[in-house]
Amino acid sequence: MITYSTLPFDVVHHICSSVYRLDHKTLCNLSVANKQTRVACIPFLFEGIIFDKQWGEGDIPWDGVSDSIEVLLKQSEILNAVRSFHLQPWVRNPEGSPIPSAFFKLLFSLPNLEHVAILLQAHFHDQVKSEFGFNIEELTQSQPKLLPTVHSLRIPSPAWMFISDCSPNLTTLDITHASTTNWPSHETPELNIVQLGKTHPKLEELHCALTGVADTIKEIAHNIPRIQCLGLGGYGYREPNGIMDHIHAYSHFKHLESLSIPGPAELGMGFYPPRCGNAYFSNPGLREKVAKQSRDTVERVMRGFEAEIISGCGLPLREVMVGTKSWGSQTMWEKGDDGKLHRSKIVERSRRTTKVVKLTEVDDA
Repeated sequence: MITYSTLPFDVVHHICSSVYRLDHKTLCNLSVANKQTRVACIPFLFEGIIFDKQWGEGDIPWDGVSDSIEVLLKQSEILNAVRSFHLQPWVRNPEGSPIPSAFFKLLFSLPNLEHVAILLQAHFHDQVKSEFGFNIEELTQSQPKLLPTVHSLRIPSPAWMFISDCSPNLTTLDITHASTTNWPSHETPELNIVQLGKTHPKLEELHCALTGVADTIKEIAHNIPRIQCLGLGGYGYREPNGIMDHIHAYSHFKHLESLSIPGPAELGMGFYPPRCGNAYFSNPGLREKVAKQSRDTVERVMRGFEAEIISGCGLPLREVMVGTKSWGSQTMWEKGDDGKLHRSKIVERSRRTTKVVKLTEVDDA
């Protein structure tokens, strides 16, 4: 029997690539470390398990993955240490390359799991639903498998909400598109806020692709009253006032502290910057003009939140994030001692995990 003390680190590194900012060769040197050193490193090295396709790679190599996971399943120290599970491969030929069932066996064998991200192509939907214990044909009653310790979940679209049904203690739900998932088709169901509130009454953080219009905002506030952090990334605001016509609706929240909205070009306020072109990039004056229009647009929105939400109804809103969480960077506006929102930081995130990888202070003084 293979034990962790004899297992080379590079064997499991392929499926446990969660360590950041450390040289790969340094990590592989753990292969020759003594058992005490290895055991001491477990909580750090295996806090998260990530399996995804790095840019520039070919097809995901499923060969040998199941055997490697079976070895991992025998290491109770590692299983107990894992807090995060992130599955986001890109399969060039999904019809002929199903996700190995070993991944789901591993998923349901993590006793202290807190965060799950399953971001797969639409083709794998039925397979994953079956792996979670749902009967696809619905001819007989199914018994879904539960993830009782999970409180944070990320999925690519509302079509995958069945995973949230298996996570009864959710407090955070992120339904944002990922770079390795297909964009939702017209058949993708809309997010049912009423049902979400009934299933997860303790939800405190929600990120989704809904547009922040008044009716939607009120529906969320009524059905998920404990929301503290909300991200509404949908487009579709009507000109000329765009989002300004809907800011008042946020007064229906009682505990909202953090809000994420789309970038200035998607707020329906008449700002549409050039998408690309040599004329734009080679013209400093034009770039500065566009940058000023962008700042002015966001500034107007922040003054609206100050007047109608912070001062008007006393909502404990402390920050507004501008920009999409899943793509590029966001600008953070924080409430100062004067009660006004000030641009404070540029937030850069991992495009895979959306974790913050860099914070840059902004001085607008």
